[in-house]
Amino acid sequence: VTTIISDLYASGISGANISGIIENSVAASSEVSDMFTKNSGRITTNKSNGICKNNYVFEGMLSGDIVYLGPDTLDGDEVSWEELLNEKFYKEKLEWNFKDIWNFQKSTDFLMPTIKNQDIPIIKPGLTIYHPMAIYDFDGLDSIRKNLSYHYILKNDIIIPNNLNWEPIGVADNFDDYVTKAFCGSFNGNGHSIKNLKITDNPESSQFALFGVLYGGIIRNLNVVGADIYGHSNCAIISAVNYGVIENCRVEGKITTTNKSQENLFGGICAKNYTNIFNSTSNILMNVDSKSATVGGVAGYNEGNIFNSNTFGKIISDTLKLSSSNAVIGKICGVNFSGMIYNCYSDCSILSSSDMSYLGGIAGMQTGGEIYMCASRGSVSLYKKADDKAVSYIGGIAGLISGGLIMNSYSHDNLSTDAYKSYCGGITGMSENSNLQNSYYYGIIN
Repeated sequence: VTTIISDLYASGISGANISGIIENSVAASSEVSDMFTKNSGRITTNKSNGICKNNYVFEGMLSGDIVYLGPDTLDGDEVSWEELLNEKFYKEKLEWNFKDIWNFQKSTDFLMPTIKNQDIPIIKPGLTIYHPMAIYDFDGLDSIRKNLSYHYILKNDIIIPNNLNWEPIGVADNFDDYVTKAFCGSFNGNGHSIKNLKITDNPESSQFALFGVLYGGIIRNLNVVGADIYGHSNCAIISAVNYGVIENCRVEGKITTTNKSQENLFGGICAKNYTNIFNSTSNILMNVDSKSATVGGVAGYNEGNIFNSNTFGKIISDTLKLSSSNAVIGKICGVNFSGMIYNCYSDCSILSSSDMSYLGGIAGMQTGGEIYMCASRGSVSLYKKADDKAVSYIGGIAGLISGGLIMNSYSHDNLSTDAYKSYCGGITGMSENSNLQNSYYYGIIN
């Protein structure tokens, strides 16, 4: 009953089933995810002639791959948490032998069947997502950094003390450090709020958010209100880098760049998303006046999935005083690189004065990804001095799309540009080797 993360094959029962049989088994993991090849199955990946018979999985289990339901499939048939806590399920559906082998003696520490004549395991709070450690106050929140693989649940709203410069939980600058330094547990906000999150720039840091890196970690059901973040790279409110799951989260606040000469990557919820953001909302003001900026209302850079998420607020990139600058800004994500953006909505404004701008109602730039069933309204604008040799790519959905798909989407953004050379379109400013289907624009282009 934990998160299973793998580089190649990740599954609840067997990573790969080679010419074997998996039968009458059940997996209750919270997530199975293969970080690189997206080859995961909730029961098994079944790579070579393996057989699955009458297997089941917890219905809330997340998978990094497409799920095919059924007791004889790689992903099993779904059962509720209530069924998993009922002896009847194991007797009737799995036909387990409770007379000679299994014992079902529920306790507050261990909820599943155990082997007869063996002691019931005692699991202390935090070791499993189903028995999380309770967080009641700021000290409890701050102590999460001591046990980055534990599971937590928030029991109260928490106000971070005034004038406290928050240090992100799970900071890991190098990928080789993710296993030991990133947050790989779970944090259930339980519908509560963290208020007054404040971060000021630290030249020695490269991550500015509540959490630094999620590596298989899960953040869900959390509100972050009144955030005020100043940083120079990888700035967001929930997580700087996401290799886990962010779901049912809501953020409000502002993010401001502090180093105009560096490349800045900002996201309302997550700066870099490589896996999953679900059912989340950002309402944020971003001020990014730097020579190079990649900015998104949900994620600055997306190589994973952003589903059922929304953004509100305003994104400003004021670079008139800089000698040269470029900006890639989207209301949902700045750059969508082979990622999937599904059923997302934006209602905010983008205002940029960069010399080279890629601005879009959903994504600033898309390379090989998909935008499906998305909508945007508000405004997307570029303003420059008349003698500036600025170039802009502005679209109601994406500024520039190179490969990939935009389908069943629409924009009601007002688009305007003062650039010396402009590519401006209701759906996309420029499309290269891409597929645009069943989409429309209704607005004003100036």
